[in-house]
Amino acid sequence: MLAVSAHALGFLLGLMPGLILWYVYHDRGSSWLSRHGLAAARFQGAMLFIYIGLVSLYDKCRITNKEIILLGNGSLAPLLQRPEAISIAILCVLTFVAAWFTNLALSVRSAVAAARSQGPAYPTRFMDACL
Repeated sequence: MLAVSAHALGFLLGLMPGLILWYVYHDRGSSWLSRHGLAAARFQGAMLFIYIGLVSLYDKCRITNKEIILLGNGSLAPLLQRPEAISIAILCVLTFVAAWFTNLALSVRSAVAAARSQGPAYPTRFMDACL
């Protein structure tokens, strides 16, 4: 249940549940719990860097609330005035939402794998490339 909790809570609390599980069990001879905690922490850490990068890129576009309201109402005036900034901001928002859903799906997948006494179900090549 501890490994399941680390994966499931990792979606909500970031890398802290995985780090705590790894820290508590890395010396106690429970390599299974330690491995799950480390995998959860590594994945949530990678997702944190993705979120920070997307938010900082979105912030550099300097989109005003007025432009967001106009776009939400269907007006194309903001797109005609600053098309590159608005396009980058829209792309950042869509990528952020996709990353959020990916984080949710992979966290649930790994929690289910831990409940079945299997290894972490995060993409291994992705994790090796991130760290």
